[in-house]
Amino acid sequence: SKYASDNNKIAILAETGQEGIKVKNYYTKVLLPLISNYNLSYVLLWRNAFNIKNHYYIPDPNHPEAKDFIRFTKDKKIMLSQETAKLELYKNK
Repeated sequence: SKYASDNNKIAILAETGQEGIKVKNYYTKVLLPLISNYNLSYVLLWRNAFNIKNHYYIPDPNHPEAKDFIRFTKDKKIMLSQETAKLELYKNK
């Protein structure tokens, strides 16, 4: 974050997450506290591969960590990409 600020850039965290989501409450107890310490503009969780077994970073609705992921997305510090369209900044005037 400091480097980005010092160089008139935005700070991001790209390609993060945990393959297979094996840690209980990973999103709210690991990822959220970690990213909350920084002034990040963008966080990208890595992909869910359709052709590689257990290669996923966002749980499907039946995964044991699905509820934790939903709690993570509802945190006041998190804005999902589809929510950015609601921002006044992006509305046509």
